[in-house]
Amino acid sequence: MDFLASFHPEVRDSLLGIASEERLAAGERLLQAGELGVDVFLVKTGCLELYDATVTPELVMADVPIGSLVGQVSFLDDSPCPSDVRAERDSTVLRWRRDVLRELLEREPQVAAPFYEVLARTALARMRLDGPESSPVITAAAQERSERARRDAARMIKIVAEDFLSIETQLRRDRDTEGARRRVQSLLGGLEAGVSELFEDHSQPGPAQAASEVVVQALRPWLVRSALAESCLRRPKGRVVTEEVLKHVLFNTESGDGLGRVLDRWLLDRESMAALRQLLDQQAKTAGALLPDRVGRRVLVVGAGTGNLAGTLQMAMREKGGMLTVIDRQVESLAPVEAARARAPKVSVRSQTVDLAAFAMGRHLPDLARQDLIVVHTLTEYLPDRLVVSFIRALGYYLTPSGSMVVSGLTPSRDDALFRHVLGWGTVRRTPEELEALIVSGGLRVTSAEKVRGPGMVLTATAAD
Repeated sequence: MDFLASFHPEVRDSLLGIASEERLAAGERLLQAGELGVDVFLVKTGCLELYDATVTPELVMADVPIGSLVGQVSFLDDSPCPSDVRAERDSTVLRWRRDVLRELLEREPQVAAPFYEVLARTALARMRLDGPESSPVITAAAQERSERARRDAARMIKIVAEDFLSIETQLRRDRDTEGARRRVQSLLGGLEAGVSELFEDHSQPGPAQAASEVVVQALRPWLVRSALAESCLRRPKGRVVTEEVLKHVLFNTESGDGLGRVLDRWLLDRESMAALRQLLDQQAKTAGALLPDRVGRRVLVVGAGTGNLAGTLQMAMREKGGMLTVIDRQVESLAPVEAARARAPKVSVRSQTVDLAAFAMGRHLPDLARQDLIVVHTLTEYLPDRLVVSFIRALGYYLTPSGSMVVSGLTPSRDDALFRHVLGWGTVRRTPEELEALIVSGGLRVTSAEKVRGPGMVLTATAAD
């Protein structure tokens, strides 16, 4: 049942007038079970799915097709959200913020009456469709998709695992390590292509997770022998990238034993890893060129990482001095900053632990002075579109009228599926035009966009005119 099609044009226009449009990437969670105060969403393009994240494997309970609502029950009775909701594929939703929608319904009874009537008829129609046998049918269909993904993954990975065994036997028996290295690199190139094809065929979250479990389980005996892969696989729950992982990528020195060392070198040479190294250098170069040539300047680095970027900017500021502030949700190590203190005594440095997610949603604004330069380091690739916009908007509050903001991001690449589904290192990839549009939506004006080696980009923005 198409919710909006049920209204007269005047009522529909009133509702659309207060709605905002948002994009969701495949697998991006929209609502969490138990969440309070949720908004109302309508699927405009794509498809959402209701799922249970408390069981393993996750249980997909139902699809939410185009024209359907989520969040309306919680809106009506202020109850907690009954289930997790995410995008089954790339989707677009219309969003009605609960306080704005309630204000409209209270102010305009000619809108409220048909609105509540359509909600009631929608619920009644759903009850008639959802007989006692309907949910198991949906679940069975979802399970079949996941089983098909497991079978395809098993067929693909069986060949790779057998080749790994053969190569390892050669390494133990022969001294032709260069020949074995070439075989490993060829095998891994085939693995990268096979993984990309596998997850193109099974891109929905449920099947993708099922296929990922098969691949990781089969390859784990070899993956854990690579320092990079092993660090990714054993990272703390809820952490996407640890300082340990970033250091290994930035230092760019392979580690491991035998086959693991070859695998580690191959992973470090992937274009996404090369981009992370280049992004640090390019952001430092771009930010250094934007530093005001005066005393008392203030620079904010958002995203501590390993501290290398902050340390480089600290040295760039050493002549005129100034205040350098570093914020992150957990400032684990600023060793490069500490090492540069003696050589840059005019630069005052302070670090501050900030809940960046709450900051991005405008719920927690740190106590900071206006900044001449803000550098957003390797963060946008971990945020959905709507949080990038709100984050840029929140950061823009701290920018001086003549200040600049330097933002990095990752573009689509061939190795994305490998890192996302095999190493669990998922990132949001965007084109420069897409990231620029988000920055502009956040209230700034983009003045330049620079491409770096691999799938990396650095954009510079200033306050909008």
